[in-house]
Amino acid sequence: MGYTSTLKFVNLGVKRRLFRKAHKQPHHRWDSIKNQLNELLKYGRIETTLTKAKELQGYAEELIYLAKKKNNSENSLLVESMLRTPQGRRKLYEYYVPLYRDRPFFFTRIINQWRFRLRDAAPMAFIEFIDRPGELRPAKPVGYDRIKYIYYEIQKNRRNLKKYYHVAKKFNLIDSNDQIVSDFSQPAISKQEEWQSDDEEDIIIDENLLQKYKQYGDQMLPGPLKGREPFYVDLPLPSLVEKQFLNYRKKFKP
Repeated sequence: MGYTSTLKFVNLGVKRRLFRKAHKQPHHRWDSIKNQLNELLKYGRIETTLTKAKELQGYAEELIYLAKKKNNSENSLLVESMLRTPQGRRKLYEYYVPLYRDRPFFFTRIINQWRFRLRDAAPMAFIEFIDRPGELRPAKPVGYDRIKYIYYEIQKNRRNLKKYYHVAKKFNLIDSNDQIVSDFSQPAISKQEEWQSDDEEDIIIDENLLQKYKQYGDQMLPGPLKGREPFYVDLPLPSLVEKQFLNYRKKFKP
């Protein structure tokens, strides 16, 4: 057995690539993530490579999580930094945030197509938001609702009891005699608490400082008139010529 064959056995189970490398330049990668995130918000489901879908999933989960939290300047800036179009912004705040109001996490799923793209043999996949109309299967509950779901499932048959035995044991749904508890009122996991108060509410404002600046009256520079217009504006979808122009990328020259 040669050196190369021996090295294959030594490296079994070793992660070869520590991070996903979808693009050569960092700004190309960041631009692609924002564009795909905007398409995912508008259409609810997009087709891409399996590597890009796994990379995009973390940003989509974080975007919904930050948009659900109480409004403050930091979260608003983070959300706005990832949005590209008014259509995506409207879909996020008017559809997805109310839809996932009672769901703490896991808002997306990746469906592996188990096929390869013809030109470069890249594995293809779908990434989509859950609980949308026309999905293949409903999403499983998470958090406190998952514990309730497991409790009612293990009462149906022995197969489910064997399937969820270790999880039920962890959350005290099964007693020391391996019997299902009769009362579910006090499980080991508590129901999800409300969001904690933001730091902005704890800021102490100096009254003397307010009195000092009262002499200046109103704001020194009036705000622009365009800023008073409605924030959400429905723009028409881009035409074929605009799509071709947006998809055109100049060759990078450092």
